[in-house]
Amino acid sequence: MWAADDPFVGEWKLNPSKSKLSDEMKVESAGGNKCAFDFGETIVADRTDQPGNFGPALIA
Repeated sequence: MWAADDPFVGEWKLNPSKSKLSDEMKVESAGGNKCAFDFGETIVADRTDQPGNFGPALIA
């Protein structure tokens, strides 16, 4: 019964004109087979798991 009064429960639709998507990722070539991400990570594209600077592993 409590869910009927909660405006955050139910189906949501994204309205892009009223939303700001802030989790976009930009990738640039860092020379050779390396890629640099805009959040400070640089990885080697050699199909191995590589530790991230901020925790999770990146797979290239």
